Amino acid sequence: MSDKIFVGVRVRPLISREVADSSALHWRVGDDNTITHIEPGTTKTLSSPYKFDRIFSSDLQNEDIYREVSEPIVESALAGFNGTIFAYGQTSSGDILFCLMGSSEYDPNVISMN
Repeated sequence: MSDKIFVGVRVRPLISREVADSSALHWRVGDDNTITHIEPGTTKTLSSPYKFDRIFSSDLQNEDIYREVSEPIVESALAGFNGTIFAYGQTSSGDILFCLMGSSEYDPNVISMN
């Protein structure tokens, strides 16, 4: 485990209401760990790309993200090192509920995987 802060961003999957309304994602994930705000339907770029240590697309499951990001921190903490996992997002965006609590039995949460 390194001593640096790692910033990973996850594009939240659409919730069932958004899927029923035929909503679309407003973000495009690049291969170079960038994320760009786009106009759904036209994919017109609405911002410059933002670069992070890792971008997780909306098709990944909580377990995929846990294995890559959280598990090494948990293992280091169990070995006696300090570690913090911090989930942050816009209010009602699903940051805490979705990532930490899970969305269903098929997409478990970070807490239950520890």
